[in-house]
Amino acid sequence: MKVAEPDDALFRIEGDQVFPSDMTQGPWNPEHQHGGAVSGLLAHCVEACPSPVPMRTVRMSIDLMRAVPMRPLSVRSRIVRSGRRIQVVDVSLLEGEIEVARASALRMRVAKGMGPIQSGETVAFPYPPLASRPGGGEQFGRRKMGYVPGFIRAVEYERISDPQSGEVAVAWTRLRCRIVEGEDPSPQVRVATLADFTSGTGSTLDYTRWTCINADLTIHFEREPESDWIAIQAQTALGRDGAGQSIAVIYDLVGPVARSQTSLLLEARPDGTGPPTES
Repeated sequence: MKVAEPDDALFRIEGDQVFPSDMTQGPWNPEHQHGGAVSGLLAHCVEACPSPVPMRTVRMSIDLMRAVPMRPLSVRSRIVRSGRRIQVVDVSLLEGEIEVARASALRMRVAKGMGPIQSGETVAFPYPPLASRPGGGEQFGRRKMGYVPGFIRAVEYERISDPQSGEVAVAWTRLRCRIVEGEDPSPQVRVATLADFTSGTGSTLDYTRWTCINADLTIHFEREPESDWIAIQAQTALGRDGAGQSIAVIYDLVGPVARSQTSLLLEARPDGTGPPTES
């Protein structure tokens, strides 16, 4: 498997047209893109929308409504609400006139030189620090897979703890390449791309018997990440009615960065076989 180079990219953009590379390929069907690639593209397009003052995304909700094909697509962006304190941006990804994925983002102004907050300190959620750091974990490729999806070339992924053992699952991951050709991804675009691993990191499913597709992804950002390495600390609940949920706390090497949640569509493979995959 050829590892991506830093100058490689998931997508090339020309005007409102988007051309995916083979590194966008997902695990469920070789003709469909990985949700992480789609999420990163949508986050990039959100940030490309102008704002009246410096802003950052505090919430991004992504709907993966259809399988996103490995073919040229178009992007439509719309500023729903624009102000000097709050902005709402919608981005749609289309095949022809069919919307295959979309994102809605809430952006807030970046305040400089604010006075004391409460007792004078910034208040954060009391998440426990991660004891593990990247290096030495189980990596992609060590587990048997029917085929290696192209997106795996674009990331490093190390599973530190496994939900099969009863632990809260933790995986460290980082991008090996750019999202869009010729542009370095912002910290939040990197997180949006990697947060798609929320759906599989905490799952105990046997992927030779089941498929488990996340139909959405919502991320609430506490702050911008400060390192390339991002940790996903995830848990998954599987319902008897074919629906499930995964939740995660996302860390960088400094501490908590964001929270994420996905809704899962569970289906048994008809013959009980298929390409074993790891999210």
